[in-house]
Amino acid sequence: MFVIFLILLTSPQIQGKVDPESKKIRVVLFGEGWSIVPLILMTDPKVTAIVIPAGDETHASYMDRFMRIYMPRTYERWVGDLDIFMLSDLTPWGFTNEQLVWMRRSIEEQGMGMILSEMGWYGITGWTGNACEDWLKTPVYDAYPCDMTLEAENEDCPYLDVVQEGAFLDLPGIEQVGFAYEQGLHVPRAGATTWAVYRKGREAAIITRLYGQGMAVANSMGIERFNQPYYEWKYYKDYFANHAYMAAGVPVPEDIELVHRVREQLESFRDQRALIIGMIDFIDKFNANTRPVEQMLADVTPMRKEAEDLYIEQRYDESSSVLLDAVKRFDEINAAAIRLRDQALLWIYVIEWTAVSATSLITAVLVWALMVRRKLYREVGTTRMV
Repeated sequence: MFVIFLILLTSPQIQGKVDPESKKIRVVLFGEGWSIVPLILMTDPKVTAIVIPAGDETHASYMDRFMRIYMPRTYERWVGDLDIFMLSDLTPWGFTNEQLVWMRRSIEEQGMGMILSEMGWYGITGWTGNACEDWLKTPVYDAYPCDMTLEAENEDCPYLDVVQEGAFLDLPGIEQVGFAYEQGLHVPRAGATTWAVYRKGREAAIITRLYGQGMAVANSMGIERFNQPYYEWKYYKDYFANHAYMAAGVPVPEDIELVHRVREQLESFRDQRALIIGMIDFIDKFNANTRPVEQMLADVTPMRKEAEDLYIEQRYDESSSVLLDAVKRFDEINAAAIRLRDQALLWIYVIEWTAVSATSLITAVLVWALMVRRKLYREVGTTRMV
């Protein structure tokens, strides 16, 4: 028993890295500027993300500009302002060697997380290429959870089999989802955990490994690369968010249905609020007194912040309860806004009805006079035989 305790005590333990003030996971993505990953990640209240457009070598000047704007200038700012960095299908040429050292060092010493997304492309004809062969020469390659094998790909197959138990990929329907097909080969390193493999050739597809104090996650096919519209899978947002949780060392929620419901409720809150604001703006154009409805909306708006704070603390049941109360309040606000709209439009309805009725009456009189009574026609005189 003492030996087991000693082993557990001396084993490296990952500590969740989040913003100490907001408790959020701060993510920066280096890769394609069109990437949907940051927007989808931020549907989770615990994640905030930005993207630094990079792409391949043809976008070098474009990347340089954004690197100057968004890239931290010192190692202290790098580890103090970020919790995860994601490398997504890009070459290493836009980074300085010092910045690449920061990446490796921050994972090993400060517990920063790294996500590799579609980073196995190498320079062969017909492939987009992210110069995987050049990444192998960088300092950050030491932190990879896998060895990148050049001139080799997995067998052509879009489907995965989950081979490791845990909340990370415990998502309903994931084995029926079609992801990207052929990718550069990822070979798990010693101590790495393989979470999913390609169904046909059993090559590793999603891998994690603890490197020093931080976690590295490799998704060989690319997080956002599906072989079908990603929104056809109910849990695609949870799939994205779980990668961020895993890389940051934050416990992945066990009750996926509860967490999924809360995320959907938060999006519904945003949509309902936007709808009511639009209705208030419409009613205001008719000089109606919208103050009562605005006050009702102002009273319910802080409930989102309350729900998000509970979510960030992983008190999901309480967060859901707050959002359910907000839905009831929104129903009341919506009903009040509709009543106000009807009042504001009453005189418009009256004027329209009067105008239509008057036009109809005038038309009827004219038709009667001209077509029935024929007042504008002179009567024909009496005729006689000649």
